[in-house]
Amino acid sequence: LGFPRHGDAATVLIDGIDVSFAAEAFTGEESSDPEWPVVLLAAYLAGVVLCIAHTLIVAFRLAVIVRKGERKPLQEGYTLILTDDGSVAPFSWWKYVVMSRRDYKEYGDVILIHELRHLGASHWSDLLLAQLVAIFQWYNPAAWLMREELKTVHEYQADDAVMRSGADIESYHMLLIRK
Repeated sequence: LGFPRHGDAATVLIDGIDVSFAAEAFTGEESSDPEWPVVLLAAYLAGVVLCIAHTLIVAFRLAVIVRKGERKPLQEGYTLILTDDGSVAPFSWWKYVVMSRRDYKEYGDVILIHELRHLGASHWSDLLLAQLVAIFQWYNPAAWLMREELKTVHEYQADDAVMRSGADIESYHMLLIRK
């Protein structure tokens, strides 16, 4: 008895049933198909690269808005960035509060209280960490949910600061609905 040659098939009779085996099973030759761990690693790395690319694009857009806007110094070393682009919703990041001139004229006081609360609590650093988790756990819905829930908690904290400041709550609610 010998092992079949490459390309041949072996047939064995077991309890009256013919069972065929591919020759590769006997010759020890590896197939040319990629193994699933390599495919999974490639898919994982592709997802990480795409998430990093998206994050860098968003960071670049934010940097352009900050760079082009008019700067006004605020308390505690923060800077207000005013932009002529009315489509930019107010936001804060690192040491900047960014909003359109229109928003600043109409609701500047309450928006500043809200955004300065975000900066004072370093919410941007929490979100940066959450983004890093989401980048490396891009396939995990819990990572994305955690990031979104963190944003919700941050918004609640900032809204609470506005309400505690003595601002008109009804007009603040209307602002939130509009924005």
